[in-house]
Amino acid sequence: MKICLHARNNESIELEVHPKDTFERIKEIIHTERGIPIDKIQIFAGSTVVDDSLTPSQYSSCSGTFYLVTGRDDVIQITVIWDGQDTQLRVSRQESVEGVLYQFKKLLGIKQVRGALSFNGKCLASKKPLKSYGIEEGANLEFTMIAGCVDIID
Repeated sequence: MKICLHARNNESIELEVHPKDTFERIKEIIHTERGIPIDKIQIFAGSTVVDDSLTPSQYSSCSGTFYLVTGRDDVIQITVIWDGQDTQLRVSRQESVEGVLYQFKKLLGIKQVRGALSFNGKCLASKKPLKSYGIEEGANLEFTMIAGCVDIID
């Protein structure tokens, strides 16, 4: 199967991969073909960093198109604080607040929750990227439940 990786420099890389190839294997292929160190490769499905243990077909909504970021400048580690618990996330500065919320909920196994993120006491708009708020490496964001209930996935 073919997947397409779009890079920030408007370059597109098409790769022929096996259906069972994980993103970890795809990073190895990129390293072999392009010489980019594996630890400097980040692959995104939309605005979400892919899970290296998954395959491209497990991201069915992307229709085989992914985004490639090389270098660590675009990827930062942030902490989301909720109910006294700190959750570490690695995200792109280009990530939308909505994307961070999705990753946060997925990591904690939260199926349904209505809430918002704030940074330095300011509520963040869901469609805006983190970089528009000046969020950098090591930033702390707070999650606040707005209404409704929280269902934990079994």
